[in-house]
Amino acid sequence: MAETSLLGYKMVGILELNRYEWLIDRELIRRIGYTNGLHDINRFARVVEYLYPKIPVSQAVFRRIIKENEVERDSTSKISDEKYLQGIIDVAGALSLVNKKGQKLFLSDRGYSLHALKQDTTQSDNYTEIFLLMSILDADGEYILNILDIISKDYIDNRDVGILLFDRMMKIFEIKLEWAKNDIDSTISRITINNLEEAQKKLKKALDPSSKNLMKSRSLKKKKQLSGEKRVETFRGHIIMPRLKWLIDLNCMKKNNGKNEITESGRRLLNFFKKKGCLQREVYILPVSPWLSKVLGVKKSENSPNIFWESVATAFCGQVEKYQFKEEDLLDFIREIYPHVKLFGFDQVEISSIYHALSCREAIKGNFIGGGEEEFNKKMEEITKIYPKDIFWLSKRRGQGGYISLKK
Repeated sequence: MAETSLLGYKMVGILELNRYEWLIDRELIRRIGYTNGLHDINRFARVVEYLYPKIPVSQAVFRRIIKENEVERDSTSKISDEKYLQGIIDVAGALSLVNKKGQKLFLSDRGYSLHALKQDTTQSDNYTEIFLLMSILDADGEYILNILDIISKDYIDNRDVGILLFDRMMKIFEIKLEWAKNDIDSTISRITINNLEEAQKKLKKALDPSSKNLMKSRSLKKKKQLSGEKRVETFRGHIIMPRLKWLIDLNCMKKNNGKNEITESGRRLLNFFKKKGCLQREVYILPVSPWLSKVLGVKKSENSPNIFWESVATAFCGQVEKYQFKEEDLLDFIREIYPHVKLFGFDQVEISSIYHALSCREAIKGNFIGGGEEEFNKKMEEITKIYPKDIFWLSKRRGQGGYISLKK
């Protein structure tokens, strides 16, 4: 019999696990992987703004909207390519800013949060920087942190950074496979191991010069054909170069006389995750979330429920404190952002949208919500009881938490 766990998720049996497979895959190895349209991290905040007034929209139409708005900004000259445009949408999805339902695109809970924050023009740039840094750590953290750590050790050549990163990724796979075999409930561990082994196999294939399944090796046009070594080098570059630019744009890295250097914010970020126990065998490995620990039946778990928002608050401010809830202030904040986070077609809001917007607003002050979304959901339920004439709780329709609606 399934048992209720964090945020309404259930401890699942082997037959139910497929419902969570995409989230499990996302958290087992936090990397976006190989795709197009990566190089401009701030673009994805703009994509949120392009989508908001068009909800719902088909992917085909939205590709055209992105092209029309980005054509003057894109320095790669690829913005007319349909695969490149689709890659932008895919990355926005990987960053949990956009959801696809059928053939239509909608903003996610986080997409609504970022849109709401950008309405405050006095802090828009700071909010965008912190929100996107949190997003890439959550979605791509094992690439990002290990690249940042390699840069901190004064590796200058981008090719060396690429080689060292993928050496680290292979080590991460081995460590996580050990963890899956030793610390996950035996009835579920086989599925987790299979997912890890499949991801490991794909990466090995991408880095194998004799493989001809990736990049342009199969092109019929001779001028586009690549040797095995060149294909691997191109693959590494496609992963490394956008992320180096992300780290510069998000103030974790800087250029000094043409050399990549880690900034104070970048050092704070690495030290934060090191103190959280994420530096293992000289590689940075991120934990799965508390809810996934429960779903997988992890035997030993000391996961932080709000590790990413706490980390970016630390990077931005240096020292952080746990956010102290004041019911009247929280109600005022909900009233302020409600029009911007209200779900398309409904007079209601996902509580997770409010949570992410509040977490970002407080991060620039050095505050974080200690208990994460679980604590925040409990606090929101309390608010609806304290102010029943102003706000009410709705039964869950989808997502991790509940929904609220303001009374007229």
